[in-house]
Amino acid sequence: MNLLKKEIKSAFGYAFITIHHIFVLTGLVLITIHPLVLALSFNDLSVFIPNISSVYIFLANGGKIAIILIYLGFFAAIFRSALKKRWVQIHRIIYLALMFGIIHANLSGEDLFDPVIRIMLNGIAGIVLITGIVKMRNRRYIDK
Repeated sequence: MNLLKKEIKSAFGYAFITIHHIFVLTGLVLITIHPLVLALSFNDLSVFIPNISSVYIFLANGGKIAIILIYLGFFAAIFRSALKKRWVQIHRIIYLALMFGIIHANLSGEDLFDPVIRIMLNGIAGIVLITGIVKMRNRRYIDK
């Protein structure tokens, strides 16, 4: 979405930042509901505690790390005036969270047994990561 700000505004009729905020809030609600439902169904709050007993288990349960990082990135944006220029650097942690979330989905997600869903989700994640890297690189050239 970052590389298509003008196109998004013309397609939806709203500023990019408005569409971005709608996606962010929707995503936050959904990624918060996911472990809450799991915790309630198992009657166990340990679904929120990262497990580092092995690399595979850590990555398979990477959603636990991802949600922490996503909220950290979210709060960096909320408190950006207090964080000054550092907020962008902290907010970029969202890309690391995305990687943990995608790895978690691939190793643990039942929906990803369907090859079409797996290709779509991993493709979308790849596009987001690539556009994020392009945007960061372009910003570095602008700042110099």
